[in-house]
Parts: sequence; structure tokens; C-alpha cells
Amino acid sequence: MMNDIAKISRGMNRNRIDFIFPSFHHIQITRYWLLGFTEAEGSFGVKQDKQAYKGNLAFRYVLSQSDLDLALLEAIKAFLVNIPEAKQSGLMLDKSIYINVSEKRQNHYKNEATLSVTQMELLKCVLVPLFDSMNWFTQKQLDYSLWKSLILLKEKGHHYTEEGFKLIQLLINQMNKHRLSSSGSPVVDRESLNSKIQDMLGKSVYENKNGRVWISSENRYLNEGGVGKEVHLVDTEGNTIKTFKSYSEAARYLKISRGTVFNRIKSSLVFSFEKNLVYLKS
Repeated sequence: MMNDIAKISRGMNRNRIDFIFPSFHHIQITRYWLLGFTEAEGSFGVKQDKQAYKGNLAFRYVLSQSDLDLALLEAIKAFLVNIPEAKQSGLMLDKSIYINVSEKRQNHYKNEATLSVTQMELLKCVLVPLFDSMNWFTQKQLDYSLWKSLILLKEKGHHYTEEGFKLIQLLINQMNKHRLSSSGSPVVDRESLNSKIQDMLGKSVYENKNGRVWISSENRYLNEGGVGKEVHLVDTEGNTIKTFKSYSEAARYLKISRGTVFNRIKSSLVFSFEKNLVYLKS
């Protein structure tokens, strides 16, 4: 008996070499299972250009595992592609949820596999409604809440103002590892912080002028590189469905913002329109 126990223990944890699941094994992902997994293994990231305000903000949602759990990440991707929030958004997640495997890092004994979502529209229209629909159980909710607030602040153009830039820096410095008491980051009163966030979200830096986005803090139009450029609505077989004379015309026809037109062209994002799978190109 003791020999059997010793044999089993030698095949556990880092010493395990058999990772083959039985044929009847099935990975089943649910909304709350994904929430729990995100609270344990996920991260909500923000990358900011710190050289000056007006700098870019890049957002991402990441799940990391060893490459032995690649099938699990594939199952999570399949789950996200088919949730109601994804269907309602009209966006095609299949080509915009990335799974990558990287070589093991120093002090790690296995390669790392990551699932990541970086497209702003997918984060805002799919993941935010998904996570907002559930009750969180850990302090990871603090990271998520600040991350969502940062998305909303950018949506309203506050990264173009000095005041907004300072608040954005403050929020980033309260997230993830900075939230820990051992991080050395100054402790900020949460109630006061939430008050500042809500106050700023109550107004927008953007205005609508002549069908274009006007940045009130800079007294200029938002330059999206689309003035006078033709935009083509194309199906997945390469057939042009409609051609627009400008980003603004495309935005009005599709009932989306010029910024969304720009982002969809840049990412070649496939989305559903009038029961067709389409994308935009210029």
C-alpha cells in the first residue's frame, strides 16, 4: 500500500507526465465558471503612453495557463463566441480572440498559453456586459471596476485633457499589483475616487459638429485619418456591397461612430450587418 501511495505521489504536480484525459471527458464552460476562473487566473490590463496626455490607451483581457491547458482556452474561446452578448453585438469574435503559446520563462517549467482580447469594441460590447451581469466574489472586482471606468473615460475623450490624464494615471496605479499593500503605491480613498470618476463621466470632451467629432478641450476635430477617404463595405467573399465617400458617410449608414468605422477598418473586424458577414476597408 505504501509503495502504491509513493508511486502516485511521484506522479503529481510537477512530476506529472500523463495529461491524457479519458474519452468521455468534456470541458463545460459556464458564465460563473468563467467569472471564477477570471478572478483566479485573469487580468484586466491597460497600457498608457506616459509621455503626455493625449497619449493612447490600450486595453486587454487576458487569461494565462500552461500550454498543457490549451484545450481549456479553446473551450473558453468557443464559449465567448457563442454567448448572447456576442450575438447581440453583431461582432464576430472568432477572429478577434487570440490564443498564443510562448516559450517558458525563467523559473517556469512549462510553456505559457494565453487567451487575449484587445479589440475595444469586443471589450466594451461583449465582455463588459458579460461581467456586469454577475456578482463577483473576490477583490478582482476592484480591478475590473477601474478597468471599465478607464474604458468609459476614454470613450468620452478624457485622455485628451490634463485633468483626465491625471485621473487615468491614478486609476492605473490602483489596479492589479499596485492594489496590493506591499506594492508601495499610495493608498487612495475609494469613495473619493469613485466620486471623481462619476463626476468626470458625467461630461464628455467630445461634441458633434457637422457630423464629425469635435474635441472641445483642444478646439479641433478628432483626426481619424478618414476625411475624404472612400470606405468599402465588403462581404467575406470579397464582394463590395456599398462604397461610401467618407468615414462620416459610412458611420451614418451603419449607425455607428466614425471612431468605430476607423477601428473596424484598422482591425479588419468581421461583423454582422443585415444578415450578412461583412467588414470595412478603405
